[in-house]
Amino acid sequence: MPNHQAATLTDLNLRRIGATPPGGGRLDWPPELRLDCHATHQGHSDVYGRMRWDAAAPVLTTKCTSISNGRYGHPDQNRPISVREAASLQTFAEDFVFTGRIKSATRQVGNAVPVLLAQVMGDAILDHAAAHAASAEASTG
Repeated sequence: MPNHQAATLTDLNLRRIGATPPGGGRLDWPPELRLDCHATHQGHSDVYGRMRWDAAAPVLTTKCTSISNGRYGHPDQNRPISVREAASLQTFAEDFVFTGRIKSATRQVGNAVPVLLAQVMGDAILDHAAAHAASAEASTG
């Protein structure tokens, strides 16, 4: 399957994702896994988060294959989501291939408008244009 590659994790981040339940995040970790910068910081609670199978996916960004940048941990495997999994969330066809290394491919996915959303928007624009043209023709005819 093209682009089914996930970012590698350090041993410490593997321990962190292993301590993160589905839908959970850094607030679920034992004290020894917490980052010093989060000791007094209450914001950004989604970083190092794990997705859930039964919940909506987070908004994808250009760093959506990095657990330290959002709730991009796989729901039950101890890893970030892959480029292919992110592309599936953006409704790209399974055979669509992103070029470049993982960072470039992730940026392409994160910057994309979901394919099915773009199709619906395009169809609405075409329908509107056709209705406008028909209306203009009827008023001049």
